[in-house]
Amino acid sequence: MSYGAVQMGSLAVDIARVGLETAYGITSGYQSATAAADMARYNQRLAIRNAEQENINAAAATARANAAADAEAAEYARKEQLTREENARKRAYNLAVQGYSGMASDQGSSLLVNVDNAINAELDALDVRRIGQNEVNNIRYQGELNAFEHRLRQAQYLGEAENYRQQRKSILSSRNSQLWGGVVSAPFQIFGSALSNFAKTYEGWSKILNGNNTAKQPDTRLNMNLPKMQVTGTNKWGSMA
Repeated sequence: MSYGAVQMGSLAVDIARVGLETAYGITSGYQSATAAADMARYNQRLAIRNAEQENINAAAATARANAAADAEAAEYARKEQLTREENARKRAYNLAVQGYSGMASDQGSSLLVNVDNAINAELDALDVRRIGQNEVNNIRYQGELNAFEHRLRQAQYLGEAENYRQQRKSILSSRNSQLWGGVVSAPFQIFGSALSNFAKTYEGWSKILNGNNTAKQPDTRLNMNLPKMQVTGTNKWGSMA
């Protein structure tokens, strides 16, 4: 096999190698970017689902608090009614005792006592109502606080979803730019490799040709600057040298 055939085969192999490496780099980068974009999209959807769940949790917390507050209000309304009834029975008993003893309930000290008892009975009933209203307000406030915490987490998840959306958008943009950049630069890389190998091949051929030409030329270095010899004597046969 001639030197030229070997060099041409090496050139073809190197061009194929550069092409495969370029294609592998483009494909590998594209697949990695696509996987990263898919992961960002999955995280975005997961964050959105979490935000939706937190919205449901907030509504549920409010509903539970309202139901508990309504039940508590009903319970204290019942207690207030029982307090009024109990105080009414006590006032009736006191009036009966006064009447049995012959005291006038609408005159003098009996009247003052009865008025004072009525006021205290109403105050007792209003005190039960006040306590009930405080309990109801505390329950509703706690429910609103729980709902607020869920809505706060909902906002955080929505923020994460937006960040993942922007991240995916950036990844896809970078992926597409790298893809087109690789496609555009691939021919130049292959051409550069081919040109480099062609130059090496040309250099090899030049060395071979120069070597052959040098071998055909006689070596004249022995004839350069040699001193001339002057013979003045005779040899052993009597002739001039």
